[in-house]
Amino acid sequence: MKACKKLTALLAALTMLTGTAGLPVSAEKMTGTLGDTMTWTVDGDTVRCTWESAAADGVEISIQGDTCTIEKGVYSWEEYQEWSNAAANELTELLEANGYDPSAMGSEEKNAAIAELMPEAYAVRTAFTGIKHIVVSDGVTQLDAPLGFLGFGDSETVQLGNSVVSIGDSTFENTHCTRITLPDSLKIIGNQAFLNAGVKELTIPAGVEEIGDMALETDSALEKVTILSRDVDLTDTGLGYVSVWLETNPYRNENLVIYGYAGSTAEQYAADNAIPFVTLAETPVYGDVNLDGRVDIQDAVLLAKAAAGTVTLNSDAKVNGDCDQDGTISQADAAILMQFLVHLVDELPVQGA
Repeated sequence: MKACKKLTALLAALTMLTGTAGLPVSAEKMTGTLGDTMTWTVDGDTVRCTWESAAADGVEISIQGDTCTIEKGVYSWEEYQEWSNAAANELTELLEANGYDPSAMGSEEKNAAIAELMPEAYAVRTAFTGIKHIVVSDGVTQLDAPLGFLGFGDSETVQLGNSVVSIGDSTFENTHCTRITLPDSLKIIGNQAFLNAGVKELTIPAGVEEIGDMALETDSALEKVTILSRDVDLTDTGLGYVSVWLETNPYRNENLVIYGYAGSTAEQYAADNAIPFVTLAETPVYGDVNLDGRVDIQDAVLLAKAAAGTVTLNSDAKVNGDCDQDGTISQADAAILMQFLVHLVDELPVQGA
C-alpha cells in the first residue's frame, strides 16, 4: 500500500501541474517558484526546473521539445510529499482567490483558469506533458527521485549516462517507458525501481550486484530480461511477478523469459520461480547485438542505432556487435551485419573489412 499512499499524496499537485495533453512551450524568459522548494525558468522553448533538497543533491532538469535532460536526480519521498502538498495548496489558493471552486472543476477547466491566472506555470505544465524521452547526463552517479510522479508519466524512452551506479526505490515507477538502456556502470537497482514502467525487454549489465523487491513488477508487459551478471542478488519477488501488493499468492508474469548464464543466480532464480530460462552462449555470438541468442534484422537495427550514437550498448553487446573486430562499434559493423543477413557474407566476424 506504500505506493498507493504516495500517489494519493501527490495527486492534487500533479493534476494541476501536469494536467492532460499540453501545448508547445514558447514564451519570453520568465522565472518563478512553486511550493517551497521548486524553482522554474521558461526561456523560449526551454524549461528548466530545480527541486532543492536539504539532505541531497536535489533534482535539476531541462526540457526542450519532447526531451528532458536530468543533471541531478536525488530527492527523498518525504521532501517530495512536502513539496507536492505545498504546490497543491498554492494552486488551490490561487483559484479560490479568483472566485473558482477547485473541487467542482474538471481538468480542462482548471487548465484554462491556470493558463489565464498564471501563464508562466501553465507553460511549465505544458512542457511536462510533452516529455517522451529522458536523458540522464554523464556525471550523474545516483538516481533516487520519483520521476514517474514528478511529471514524467508519459515518457517512452530512457537513456542513462555511463556513470550511473545506483537507481533508487521507485525511480521509474509509473513512467510507462518502453525502452530503457542500462549502463555498464550500474550496480544497484532499488525496490520498485521499474514498477509498472511498461518495459517489454531489459538487459541487466554484468556489474549489477542487487535487484530489489518488486523492481520489475509490471502488468505482464515484461517479456524478456537478460541478466549478464552471474551472481546478482535477487529478492524473492525481484522480477517476474504482478500483484504482489496483495502479499498473498502473488501470481507470476506468464509472458516473462529470463536469459542468463549457466550456473548463475539468475538461472537459480528462474528455477525457483518456475520462470522459463534461456542459457546465454559463453563465447561471443557475432551479430547477436540484443543478446537473444539469434542473429536477425532486430540486431541490425540496434547495431545501426548504436553506430549512430542514438543508443548505448552494454559490454557484451559491444563484443557481439564488433563484426569487423576492430575494437569499436561503427557503421562498418552495421554494414557487415546487413551483408551477413542477406547472404553476401558467409560468416562473422569479417576481419580487415
